[in-house]
Amino acid sequence: NIRPQNNVLESMKKVLVIIPNLRCGGAEKMSLLYAKLLFKQGYVVRLVNLGERSGELSEYVPINIEYITLGATHVRSTIFKLYKMIRAWKPDFIFSSLKYTSVLILVLSLFCNICVILREPTLPSNKLFVTFKARIVDWFTRMLYKRAYKIIAQTDEMKQEIESYYKLPANRICVLNNPIDSDLLEEKTKDIDNPYGEYKGSEILLAVGNISHAKGYDILLEAFEQYDNVKSHLFIIGRCDGEYGKKIIQMVDSFKSKDRIHFLGFVNNPYPYMKFCTVYILSSRMEGLPNVLLEAMFFNKPIIASDCVPYVGKVLTDYSQSIVVKSDSVSDLLKGLYNVHNRKIKGYTACQNDYDLKYIFS
Repeated sequence: NIRPQNNVLESMKKVLVIIPNLRCGGAEKMSLLYAKLLFKQGYVVRLVNLGERSGELSEYVPINIEYITLGATHVRSTIFKLYKMIRAWKPDFIFSSLKYTSVLILVLSLFCNICVILREPTLPSNKLFVTFKARIVDWFTRMLYKRAYKIIAQTDEMKQEIESYYKLPANRICVLNNPIDSDLLEEKTKDIDNPYGEYKGSEILLAVGNISHAKGYDILLEAFEQYDNVKSHLFIIGRCDGEYGKKIIQMVDSFKSKDRIHFLGFVNNPYPYMKFCTVYILSSRMEGLPNVLLEAMFFNKPIIASDCVPYVGKVLTDYSQSIVVKSDSVSDLLKGLYNVHNRKIKGYTACQNDYDLKYIFS
Protein backbone atom coordinates (compact mmCIF):
# COMPACT_ATOMS: atom_id res chain seq x y z
CA ASN A 1 0.00 0.00 0.00
CA ILE A 2 2.94 2.35 -0.55
CA ARG A 3 3.65 4.42 -3.61
CA PRO A 4 7.42 5.08 -3.70
CA GLN A 5 8.58 8.66 -3.91
CA ASN A 6 11.50 9.32 -6.28
CA ASN A 7 14.60 11.46 -5.79
CA VAL A 8 14.26 11.77 -2.02
CA LEU A 9 17.07 13.76 -0.43
CA GLU A 10 17.85 13.20 3.22
CA SER A 11 18.40 16.93 3.73
CA MET A 12 14.83 17.80 2.66
CA LYS A 13 12.23 18.42 5.35
CA LYS A 14 9.71 15.62 5.83
CA VAL A 15 5.96 16.18 6.25
CA LEU A 16 3.44 13.58 7.34
CA VAL A 17 -0.03 14.52 6.03
CA ILE A 18 -2.81 12.65 7.82
CA ILE A 19 -6.41 12.15 6.70
CA PRO A 20 -9.03 9.99 8.45
CA ASN A 21 -10.42 8.45 5.21
CA LEU A 22 -11.04 9.16 1.53
CA ARG A 23 -14.71 10.08 1.84
CA CYS A 24 -15.49 13.21 -0.12
CA GLY A 25 -15.35 16.35 1.98
CA GLY A 26 -13.85 19.83 1.73
CA ALA A 27 -11.26 19.29 4.47
CA GLU A 28 -10.18 15.92 3.03
CA LYS A 29 -9.75 17.43 -0.46
CA MET A 30 -7.78 20.33 1.00
CA SER A 31 -5.45 17.89 2.80
CA LEU A 32 -4.72 16.15 -0.52
CA LEU A 33 -4.03 19.52 -2.15
CA TYR A 34 -1.67 20.55 0.66
CA ALA A 35 0.22 17.25 0.16
CA LYS A 36 0.51 18.00 -3.55
CA LEU A 37 1.67 21.59 -2.99
CA LEU A 38 4.22 20.58 -0.35
CA PHE A 39 5.68 17.95 -2.68
CA LYS A 40 5.93 20.51 -5.50
CA GLN A 41 7.71 22.90 -3.16
CA GLY A 42 10.46 20.42 -2.34
CA TYR A 43 9.27 18.63 0.80
CA VAL A 44 9.40 14.87 1.29
CA VAL A 45 5.72 14.05 1.76
CA ARG A 46 4.12 10.92 3.16
CA LEU A 47 0.33 10.79 2.97
CA VAL A 48 -1.31 8.55 5.58
CA ASN A 49 -4.95 7.51 5.28
CA LEU A 50 -6.14 6.17 8.64
CA GLY A 51 -9.17 4.46 7.07
CA GLU A 52 -9.82 2.09 4.18
CA ARG A 53 -7.99 2.41 0.87
CA SER A 54 -11.24 2.80 -1.08
CA GLY A 55 -13.22 6.03 -1.06
CA GLU A 56 -14.66 8.72 -3.30
CA LEU A 57 -11.39 10.67 -3.30
CA SER A 58 -9.17 7.72 -4.30
CA GLU A 59 -8.44 9.12 -7.75
CA TYR A 60 -7.49 12.50 -6.26
CA VAL A 61 -4.52 11.06 -4.33
CA PRO A 62 -1.36 12.49 -5.97
CA ILE A 63 0.39 9.62 -7.77
CA ASN A 64 3.95 10.80 -7.07
CA ILE A 65 3.59 10.91 -3.28
CA GLU A 66 4.27 8.07 -0.88
CA TYR A 67 0.82 6.91 0.21
CA ILE A 68 -0.04 4.54 3.07
CA THR A 69 -3.40 3.25 4.25
CA LEU A 70 -3.82 1.89 7.78
CA GLY A 71 -7.28 0.35 7.22
CA ALA A 72 -8.73 1.31 10.60
CA THR A 73 -12.47 1.31 11.22
CA HIS A 74 -12.10 3.88 14.02
CA VAL A 75 -9.59 6.72 14.20
CA ARG A 76 -8.63 5.87 17.78
CA SER A 77 -7.60 2.31 16.81
CA THR A 78 -4.73 3.70 14.70
CA ILE A 79 -2.97 5.46 17.54
CA PHE A 80 -0.29 2.79 18.12
CA LYS A 81 0.42 2.29 14.39
CA LEU A 82 0.72 6.02 13.95
CA TYR A 83 2.98 6.34 16.99
CA LYS A 84 5.35 3.66 15.60
CA MET A 85 5.39 5.34 12.19
CA ILE A 86 6.25 8.73 13.69
CA ARG A 87 9.05 7.27 15.80
CA ALA A 88 10.48 5.39 12.82
CA TRP A 89 10.14 8.04 10.09
CA LYS A 90 10.86 11.10 12.29
CA PRO A 91 8.92 13.72 10.27
CA ASP A 92 9.79 17.38 10.70
CA PHE A 93 6.09 18.29 10.58
CA ILE A 94 2.73 16.54 10.87
CA PHE A 95 -0.24 18.16 9.14
CA SER A 96 -3.96 17.64 9.70
CA SER A 97 -7.01 19.49 8.46
CA LEU A 98 -9.78 17.70 10.38
CA LYS A 99 -10.66 18.17 14.02
CA TYR A 100 -10.75 14.52 15.14
CA THR A 101 -7.41 13.62 13.55
CA SER A 102 -5.89 16.86 14.85
CA VAL A 103 -6.85 15.91 18.41
CA LEU A 104 -5.39 12.41 17.91
CA ILE A 105 -2.07 13.84 16.65
CA LEU A 106 -1.88 16.31 19.53
CA VAL A 107 -2.41 13.45 21.99
CA LEU A 108 0.52 11.64 20.33
CA SER A 109 2.61 14.80 20.67
CA LEU A 110 2.51 14.24 24.44
CA PHE A 111 4.69 11.16 23.91
CA CYS A 112 6.99 12.16 21.05
CA ASN A 113 8.70 15.36 20.00
CA ILE A 114 6.84 16.47 16.85
CA CYS A 115 5.87 19.79 15.25
CA VAL A 116 2.14 19.67 14.59
CA ILE A 117 0.64 22.07 12.01
CA LEU A 118 -3.14 22.16 11.92
CA ARG A 119 -5.56 23.72 9.48
CA GLU A 120 -8.77 24.80 11.20
CA PRO A 121 -11.70 23.67 8.98
CA THR A 122 -14.29 26.10 10.33
CA LEU A 123 -14.90 28.85 12.88
CA PRO A 124 -14.77 27.46 16.45
CA SER A 125 -18.15 29.09 17.09
CA ASN A 126 -19.80 27.14 14.23
CA LYS A 127 -21.88 24.66 16.18
CA LEU A 128 -25.32 23.93 14.73
CA PHE A 129 -25.71 20.90 17.01
CA VAL A 130 -23.85 20.11 20.24
CA THR A 131 -23.65 16.37 20.93
CA PHE A 132 -21.89 14.64 23.81
CA LYS A 133 -19.13 13.49 21.43
CA ALA A 134 -18.70 17.04 20.11
CA ARG A 135 -18.38 18.36 23.69
CA ILE A 136 -15.66 15.80 24.46
CA VAL A 137 -13.72 16.73 21.31
CA ASP A 138 -14.14 20.43 22.08
CA TRP A 139 -12.76 19.92 25.60
CA PHE A 140 -9.73 18.00 24.28
CA THR A 141 -9.23 20.65 21.61
CA ARG A 142 -9.16 23.47 24.14
CA MET A 143 -6.62 21.56 26.23
CA LEU A 144 -4.40 20.38 23.39
CA TYR A 145 -4.34 23.18 20.80
CA LYS A 146 -1.67 24.93 22.86
CA ARG A 147 0.68 22.12 21.78
CA ALA A 148 0.33 22.94 18.07
CA TYR A 149 3.40 24.44 16.41
CA LYS A 150 1.20 26.49 14.08
CA ILE A 151 -2.49 26.70 13.23
CA ILE A 152 -3.68 27.74 9.79
CA ALA A 153 -6.79 29.92 9.73
CA GLN A 154 -8.61 30.41 6.44
CA THR A 155 -9.60 34.05 7.08
CA ASP A 156 -8.68 36.97 9.36
CA GLU A 157 -11.99 36.51 11.21
CA MET A 158 -11.16 32.86 11.84
CA LYS A 159 -7.71 33.82 13.16
CA GLN A 160 -9.22 36.27 15.65
CA GLU A 161 -11.75 33.71 16.82
CA ILE A 162 -9.17 30.92 17.19
CA GLU A 163 -6.95 33.28 19.18
CA SER A 164 -9.79 34.18 21.52
CA TYR A 165 -11.52 30.78 21.75
CA TYR A 166 -8.37 28.73 22.41
CA LYS A 167 -6.46 31.53 24.17
CA LEU A 168 -3.48 31.26 21.83
CA PRO A 169 -0.82 33.87 20.96
CA ALA A 170 -1.44 35.57 17.61
CA ASN A 171 2.00 34.62 16.25
CA ARG A 172 1.07 30.92 16.36
CA ILE A 173 -1.82 31.42 13.94
CA CYS A 174 -1.26 31.95 10.21
CA VAL A 175 -3.88 33.14 7.72
CA LEU A 176 -3.96 31.30 4.40
CA ASN A 177 -7.02 31.31 2.16
CA ASN A 178 -7.80 28.00 0.52
CA PRO A 179 -5.82 27.50 -2.68
CA ILE A 180 -7.45 26.04 -5.79
CA ASP A 181 -5.89 23.26 -7.80
CA SER A 182 -6.41 24.87 -11.19
CA ASP A 183 -4.47 22.08 -12.94
CA LEU A 184 -6.93 19.55 -11.56
CA LEU A 185 -10.01 21.59 -12.52
CA GLU A 186 -8.75 21.98 -16.07
CA GLU A 187 -7.86 18.29 -16.31
CA LYS A 188 -11.29 17.20 -15.01
CA THR A 189 -13.16 19.36 -17.54
CA LYS A 190 -10.94 18.97 -20.59
CA ASP A 191 -12.85 17.77 -23.70
CA ILE A 192 -15.95 17.10 -21.56
CA ASP A 193 -19.43 17.34 -23.06
CA ASN A 194 -22.29 19.17 -21.34
CA PRO A 195 -23.50 16.65 -18.70
CA TYR A 196 -27.04 18.04 -18.40
CA GLY A 197 -28.31 16.10 -21.43
CA GLU A 198 -31.91 16.90 -22.31
CA TYR A 199 -31.91 19.89 -19.94
CA LYS A 200 -28.89 21.70 -21.39
CA GLY A 201 -31.04 24.36 -23.06
CA SER A 202 -32.69 25.24 -19.75
CA GLU A 203 -31.59 27.52 -16.93
CA ILE A 204 -29.45 25.20 -14.80
CA LEU A 205 -29.07 26.03 -11.10
CA LEU A 206 -26.41 23.99 -9.29
CA ALA A 207 -25.50 23.38 -5.65
CA VAL A 208 -22.69 21.04 -4.54
CA GLY A 209 -22.25 19.62 -1.04
CA ASN A 210 -23.50 16.77 1.11
CA ILE A 211 -27.12 17.20 2.09
CA SER A 212 -26.99 18.41 5.68
CA HIS A 213 -28.62 21.11 7.79
CA ALA A 214 -25.41 23.18 7.60
CA LYS A 215 -25.77 23.46 3.80
CA GLY A 216 -29.25 25.04 4.04
CA TYR A 217 -30.86 23.00 1.27
CA ASP A 218 -34.30 23.42 2.81
CA ILE A 219 -33.90 27.19 2.25
CA LEU A 220 -32.76 26.66 -1.34
CA LEU A 221 -35.61 24.27 -2.14
CA GLU A 222 -38.27 26.57 -0.64
CA ALA A 223 -36.91 29.46 -2.73
CA PHE A 224 -36.85 27.33 -5.89
CA GLU A 225 -40.46 26.22 -5.30
CA GLN A 226 -41.49 29.90 -5.33
CA TYR A 227 -39.32 30.73 -8.36
CA ASP A 228 -41.68 30.98 -11.33
CA ASN A 229 -39.21 30.29 -14.14
CA VAL A 230 -40.67 26.97 -15.33
CA LYS A 231 -37.71 26.49 -17.68
CA SER A 232 -35.27 26.29 -14.78
CA HIS A 233 -33.93 23.09 -13.25
CA LEU A 234 -32.17 22.67 -9.90
CA PHE A 235 -29.40 20.08 -9.61
CA ILE A 236 -27.94 19.10 -6.23
CA ILE A 237 -24.73 17.06 -6.02
CA GLY A 238 -23.91 15.40 -2.69
CA ARG A 239 -24.65 12.47 -0.45
CA CYS A 240 -28.16 12.27 0.97
CA ASP A 241 -27.69 10.62 4.37
CA GLY A 242 -29.38 10.82 7.74
CA GLU A 243 -32.65 12.26 8.99
CA TYR A 244 -32.16 15.65 7.36
CA GLY A 245 -31.68 13.99 3.97
CA LYS A 246 -34.90 11.97 4.39
CA LYS A 247 -36.74 15.13 5.41
CA ILE A 248 -35.51 16.96 2.31
CA ILE A 249 -36.68 14.17 -0.01
CA GLN A 250 -40.12 14.12 1.66
CA MET A 251 -40.30 17.89 1.43
CA VAL A 252 -39.68 17.86 -2.35
CA ASP A 253 -42.32 15.14 -2.93
CA SER A 254 -45.04 17.69 -2.15
CA PHE A 255 -43.64 20.44 -4.43
CA LYS A 256 -45.17 21.46 -7.74
CA SER A 257 -41.59 21.90 -8.99
CA LYS A 258 -40.48 18.37 -7.97
CA ASP A 259 -39.98 17.26 -11.60
CA ARG A 260 -37.43 20.09 -12.01
CA ILE A 261 -35.40 19.16 -8.93
CA HIS A 262 -32.66 16.59 -9.48
CA PHE A 263 -30.68 14.90 -6.69
CA LEU A 264 -27.59 13.39 -8.30
CA GLY A 265 -26.06 11.96 -5.12
CA PHE A 266 -22.30 11.73 -4.90
CA VAL A 267 -20.56 12.50 -8.22
CA ASN A 268 -16.86 11.68 -8.41
CA ASN A 269 -16.18 14.50 -10.87
CA PRO A 270 -18.60 17.39 -10.23
CA TYR A 271 -16.58 19.90 -12.24
CA PRO A 272 -18.27 19.42 -15.65
CA TYR A 273 -21.58 20.19 -13.93
CA MET A 274 -20.01 23.32 -12.50
CA LYS A 275 -18.51 24.34 -15.82
CA PHE A 276 -21.82 24.06 -17.72
CA CYS A 277 -24.32 25.30 -15.11
CA THR A 278 -26.10 28.64 -15.55
CA VAL A 279 -25.90 29.78 -11.91
CA TYR A 280 -24.03 28.35 -8.94
CA ILE A 281 -25.79 28.60 -5.55
CA LEU A 282 -24.30 28.41 -2.05
CA SER A 283 -27.17 28.32 0.46
CA SER A 284 -25.17 27.32 3.55
CA ARG A 285 -25.99 28.24 7.12
CA MET A 286 -22.41 27.48 8.15
CA GLU A 287 -19.04 27.22 6.38
CA GLY A 288 -15.35 27.62 7.14
CA LEU A 289 -14.20 28.81 3.74
CA PRO A 290 -16.35 27.30 0.98
CA ASN A 291 -14.02 25.69 -1.56
CA VAL A 292 -16.87 25.09 -4.01
CA LEU A 293 -17.48 28.83 -4.18
CA LEU A 294 -13.89 29.44 -5.26
CA GLU A 295 -14.19 26.64 -7.81
CA ALA A 296 -17.36 28.16 -9.28
CA MET A 297 -15.49 31.47 -9.54
CA PHE A 298 -12.68 29.69 -11.38
CA PHE A 299 -15.26 28.71 -14.03
CA ASN A 300 -16.60 32.32 -14.07
CA LYS A 301 -20.11 31.27 -13.10
CA PRO A 302 -22.80 33.69 -11.90
CA ILE A 303 -23.12 33.08 -8.15
CA ILE A 304 -25.74 33.47 -5.45
CA ALA A 305 -24.19 32.92 -2.02
CA SER A 306 -25.39 33.25 1.56
CA ASP A 307 -23.43 35.38 4.03
CA CYS A 308 -22.79 32.28 6.16
CA VAL A 309 -19.24 33.49 6.85
CA PRO A 310 -17.82 37.04 6.40
CA TYR A 311 -15.31 35.77 3.81
CA VAL A 312 -18.13 35.21 1.28
CA GLY A 313 -18.89 38.93 1.06
CA LYS A 314 -15.21 39.83 0.85
CA VAL A 315 -14.27 37.39 -1.89
CA LEU A 316 -17.33 38.30 -4.00
CA THR A 317 -16.81 42.08 -3.70
CA ASP A 318 -14.76 42.22 -6.92
CA TYR A 319 -16.67 39.43 -8.62
CA SER A 320 -19.29 41.36 -10.52
CA GLN A 321 -21.86 38.71 -11.40
CA SER A 322 -22.69 37.62 -7.88
CA ILE A 323 -25.30 38.32 -5.24
CA VAL A 324 -24.76 37.82 -1.51
CA VAL A 325 -27.99 37.00 0.36
CA LYS A 326 -28.86 36.63 4.02
CA SER A 327 -28.23 33.19 5.45
CA ASP A 328 -31.42 31.30 6.39
CA SER A 329 -33.64 33.62 4.31
CA VAL A 330 -35.93 32.14 1.66
CA SER A 331 -37.07 35.57 0.48
CA ASP A 332 -33.50 36.87 0.04
CA LEU A 333 -32.45 33.79 -1.92
CA LEU A 334 -35.56 34.11 -4.11
CA LYS A 335 -34.66 37.75 -4.88
CA GLY A 336 -31.19 36.56 -5.81
CA LEU A 337 -32.63 34.09 -8.33
CA TYR A 338 -34.52 36.90 -10.04
CA ASN A 339 -31.67 39.43 -10.00
CA VAL A 340 -28.42 37.51 -10.62
CA HIS A 341 -28.73 37.72 -14.41
CA ASN A 342 -28.79 41.52 -14.28
CA ARG A 343 -25.09 41.56 -13.38
CA LYS A 344 -22.34 41.59 -15.99
CA ILE A 345 -19.48 39.20 -15.43
CA LYS A 346 -15.93 40.50 -15.85
CA GLY A 347 -14.01 37.38 -14.85
CA TYR A 348 -11.98 36.51 -11.81
CA THR A 349 -8.62 34.92 -11.10
CA ALA A 350 -9.19 32.58 -8.17
CA CYS A 351 -6.58 31.40 -5.67
CA GLN A 352 -4.17 29.36 -7.77
CA ASN A 353 -2.05 26.36 -6.92
CA ASP A 354 1.26 28.23 -6.48
CA TYR A 355 0.85 29.03 -2.77
CA ASP A 356 4.17 29.25 -0.99
CA LEU A 357 3.87 27.12 2.15
CA LYS A 358 7.50 27.49 3.25
CA TYR A 359 6.82 30.34 5.66
CA ILE A 360 4.49 27.99 7.57
CA PHE A 361 6.40 24.70 7.25
CA SER A 362 9.72 26.04 8.48
